Amino acid sequence: MLLKKSDSFLTYLRFNKISPLFIIVSISFLLYLSVLLTSQSHVDGDEAVVGIMAKHIIMMDYFPIFFLSQPYGGGGAIEAYLAVIPFLLFGVSSLTFKSIALFFSLATIIVTYKFCLIHFNKKTAIFSSIILASATPLIEWHFKMRGGYIIVLFLSIIILHIFTEIIKKEHNNRSHYLLLGFTSGFAYYNMELIVPLLTTLFIASFYWKKKFWSLKKISLIIAGCITGLLPVIYYNLTNDFLNIHYILNQRGENILLLFKDTPLKIVFNYLPAFFFGRNADQYITDIPGKAYLEYIIYLGLTIYLFFNTLPYILLITKNRFNREKNFLNNNALNIISIILLFIVIFFIFSVISKGTQRSPRYFLPLYPLLAILIGYGLNTLIINHNILHRTGGVCVLLLLVCFGVFNHVSYIRPCSVNDDVLINEKDVVNVPTSCKTLTGIMEYLKKEGISRVRATYFLKWRLLFESNEQMIASTHGLSPGGYRDILYDEYVNAGDKAALILHKNDIQLKRFMSSSYCYKFKQTMIGEYYVFTGKQPEKWKSRYYLNKKWKLPGVEP
Repeated sequence: MLLKKSDSFLTYLRFNKISPLFIIVSISFLLYLSVLLTSQSHVDGDEAVVGIMAKHIIMMDYFPIFFLSQPYGGGGAIEAYLAVIPFLLFGVSSLTFKSIALFFSLATIIVTYKFCLIHFNKKTAIFSSIILASATPLIEWHFKMRGGYIIVLFLSIIILHIFTEIIKKEHNNRSHYLLLGFTSGFAYYNMELIVPLLTTLFIASFYWKKKFWSLKKISLIIAGCITGLLPVIYYNLTNDFLNIHYILNQRGENILLLFKDTPLKIVFNYLPAFFFGRNADQYITDIPGKAYLEYIIYLGLTIYLFFNTLPYILLITKNRFNREKNFLNNNALNIISIILLFIVIFFIFSVISKGTQRSPRYFLPLYPLLAILIGYGLNTLIINHNILHRTGGVCVLLLLVCFGVFNHVSYIRPCSVNDDVLINEKDVVNVPTSCKTLTGIMEYLKKEGISRVRATYFLKWRLLFESNEQMIASTHGLSPGGYRDILYDEYVNAGDKAALILHKNDIQLKRFMSSSYCYKFKQTMIGEYYVFTGKQPEKWKSRYYLNKKWKLPGVEP
């Protein structure tokens, strides 16, 4: 009888620990699923590229190492290989494709909760996972498959967990160091945005030199890192180190000028824009007031924790060489110190990098560590004996959750995606367009018996993916348009009949309509687009050569 009671009590404890996580993940899944089935039910341009990559992996004619036609972006290849599984099981569609991102989003919530439960306490685990699950900056990223962004969030918490486990334990076996090296190398292959975190852990390792700095341990970490980097190493050795050259060439600015101007823009423009839900595609000029309010709350809690933890950080710095055991027991403060150091280093990298000036999405690696920091800060306020601190902590938590949930619910609306539009000779803007528009265009072209299309970059790839490559599109002769073509341009150029699709606000539409051969085309407006169908002018045509390694399913040359 006593044994049964004991078993029942242990079962209760286990359930009591897991039930908050079950509730958080369940509510998050239902909320995310509602958003996925409505506003996020179709792929954008870059996502469609990854989807096409996955399809050609299934067809056994393409095995990518990086994003299609790029010498970088391993996350795109990883997502393409992962997408093969739902494609084979449930067929090719936007929903099956985006299910991979949804899985990683929920998995990140789970590992963040478990991480906080191990290294902090239950309240911090609940607060951090709720903040992460409802975070406004992540609304679209729960479903985005566009180059490893959602995977970097998952890997960052895994890497930090392995690192802190090594610090925490008196004795570590070889697997810990091999695993730390492998996940770090693989995370770098997935996306270079992991570098600030790896730099932070490298610096932090000097504080615990006995844990990391021996020939045996360093050798194990390096061996694991090389294993995780094998795709990158192979690519560079077989492509004249093109990946390394590209990464180095991205940092050509005058760093002194960057430090003079960029920090203020990051603090007052780029970071507030990150707290706007639709932050995936470009820098946001019109930032709503609620984004600033949410940002100020995050910034205030971070500053509060920094000054609250500063004496401890200084103690570590002062005694790092002779009193290592004195601060090993306070694992929570160790982690908070590492996260604060990470934010400082990430800020420095953001100043140097070109990326943050192009899009707020490059701040994504701040999560989930930022959520842990905020969760810990809220816990310190709420457990405080001062009634003002406790009340303030509860109000801030409720405010952040209400903001996040409201913003998520606001995305339960008709689907729209961004398409690229040339508004003058140099500037390209991403304009939201209805997902129904592309469906209408495909139905119209099918009735007209046309399978060759000219369109701008985003629309081209969406058309290829949504039609299952039954319609082949090209950006040849149009701007904007990236070059990721295998044989699409050649196929379209070789045809007799083709369609030209241009957004109503695209300046190229005016040019075409004023051309001498526009009258030969049949003109139809579908949604936001003008569709011109007819015989291609000879100047649009060119000789083509079929790439035998890249198949066009359902289309005859």
